[in-house]
Amino acid sequence: MIEAAERLEAVDLTSVVKRYVPSELQTQKSAEEIAVAKQVIAVRRPRWKRIAVISGMIMLCCAVAATFSTRWNLQAATAARLAAKPRLNLDVLKTIQGVWGWRADFLQSCRENPQTVSVTPDRKKLSVRYAKPFQDGLTLVTNLDFDVVLAKPDSIVLSEPNSVTPINPSPTQVYVQFLDANTYSLSRSDDPLKSSGTVERCPPPPVVDKSVTH
Repeated sequence: MIEAAERLEAVDLTSVVKRYVPSELQTQKSAEEIAVAKQVIAVRRPRWKRIAVISGMIMLCCAVAATFSTRWNLQAATAARLAAKPRLNLDVLKTIQGVWGWRADFLQSCRENPQTVSVTPDRKKLSVRYAKPFQDGLTLVTNLDFDVVLAKPDSIVLSEPNSVTPINPSPTQVYVQFLDANTYSLSRSDDPLKSSGTVERCPPPPVVDKSVTH
């Protein structure tokens, strides 16, 4: 606007003078007032740049803080859930052994591809064996192996050792929450908002009566 006034273009010079020229320096002489206004703007400009940079840094810090706060809240909610009073009283590492299938995922259901869960005699490791290879994204899964981190009367915390990468140096944890002795749900520390839905114990296969002859 100052440059436009110097070029004699139509501008509201009064508003410029009131904004940038101190009252004691307002002489009603356009050339003098424009010169003062240019000096004031030149002095203020570095300060405006600093304010803009500081504002940008504050916004970035707030965004980072919000991200970490959300992640911390999710982890805290998971920890609070695990610390809550157990709703069941099961020997979970014994109960979880057997054949299971996902109720809401046909590809991992009892009918299509049941999974056999077993626990080592020392109760420190748990493995899942699919009846047939299961395509998980780009990976073809036949077996999953976990370390047992914690066992409570209604839940198990597992650690997935194969999940460690340079980007993710801490192993992913898997949370097994029993709803009753024959159903449970799964969630993961790397995707705490996602749940498996209900995983149910598969019914035993029908017994064939070999005494019946045709």
